[in-house]
Amino acid sequence: MKKRKQLMRVGQRWMSEMEPELGVGIIKFVERRRIGLDFPASDIHRMYSTESAPIRRVAFRVGDRVNLQNGHSFIVQNIEETDCLLSYNDGEQNYPETDISHVLVLNTPEAKLSAGQIDYLQTYSLRLQTLFARSQYRQSPAFGFVGGCIDLLPHQLYIASEVTKRYMPRVLLADEVGLGKTIEACLIIHRLIQSGRIERVLILLPQVLLYQWFVEFYRRFNIAFRIADDKFFKAVEKESKGSNPFEQAQLIMSTIETISDDPIRKSQVIEAGWDMVVIDEAHHLQIKSPVYPAIQELATQTRGLLLLSATPEQLGLENHFARLKLLDPDRYYDYETFINESAHYQKIAELVDKIETLKSIDLSVIEQIRSIFQKMGKSRLDDIFSQKKFEQIQTDSTNNGYTWHRQGHV
Repeated sequence: MKKRKQLMRVGQRWMSEMEPELGVGIIKFVERRRIGLDFPASDIHRMYSTESAPIRRVAFRVGDRVNLQNGHSFIVQNIEETDCLLSYNDGEQNYPETDISHVLVLNTPEAKLSAGQIDYLQTYSLRLQTLFARSQYRQSPAFGFVGGCIDLLPHQLYIASEVTKRYMPRVLLADEVGLGKTIEACLIIHRLIQSGRIERVLILLPQVLLYQWFVEFYRRFNIAFRIADDKFFKAVEKESKGSNPFEQAQLIMSTIETISDDPIRKSQVIEAGWDMVVIDEAHHLQIKSPVYPAIQELATQTRGLLLLSATPEQLGLENHFARLKLLDPDRYYDYETFINESAHYQKIAELVDKIETLKSIDLSVIEQIRSIFQKMGKSRLDDIFSQKKFEQIQTDSTNNGYTWHRQGHV
């Protein structure tokens, strides 16, 4: 928009420099000493002196986007002027300036400045302080963890914090019954949503847990999920036949039976696309179950994946491996390799427990751990253990036994 010196004519569009909030006015009459403008957006009429009217001509340039009263908008390709009245062409059709929207949208600082739309310095300073405060909050370790109506336990906050340090987590939460896996999952999802890392979330649950999860999110975190059940499916299909019901909301809860019993729903849930998929009672996912291939395809197409189970090994190691493969198919690629590594890890855990109970470090235990990592092909750890990282220092006779000074790290 630019200022143009020209004769005033009925039908021209002008703005008040002193009252830009009135919108775009239109000249209704022109007399020798005065002119009359109507401002339809605010339903106000103003009269000005022709010599000192504080108004500015509304005239667009080629390349500007113009909004019309009917809601249509276009990019100006050409401008014509007839008897001081402008018309704008979008390459196909001419639009007289009388068709311009009564509300002028100024999208750039330059346009607002030229139109005289300025704010008070106090308002600007308040906005600047608000932006700084929001920036500091978003950098806080507590960002995304506050606001929930919950009494956090230390281990819940720790787990949620560690998981959300990953840009798009794929993890199995395997706390024992009663330790708050649901709250941990809620915290993780809440923080990822707040940080903008996820928008579309699908939660699959057994039927008996569906409304429990819905209430947890709504009452504790003020997050409303859409429950995708038969009633919801029928309503969507009645309103828009052929549409995918799983695309009707960003946050959806449904039952695992929904995609296991209905091939159409199984196809729809995969096609909908998700940022995060959460599956509770994941130990029911068995490699030979009908729903496993669908979950596997869903896990492959989804960046984030949370599995919850208090008893991940309940139905055997093979099924446990199948669930780990959903999380990281590159890491868990072969069942036999997984069995061998699991045996090594079990032995290491026993040796670590032994170290914690000793009053002094037994070098034979360290050697056993080093040997296990050697067999597993962990060259870096083997290199650490092969160096002289531990020294035995004999203290004076008043001290019982030996103390050990650890120079390195394991």
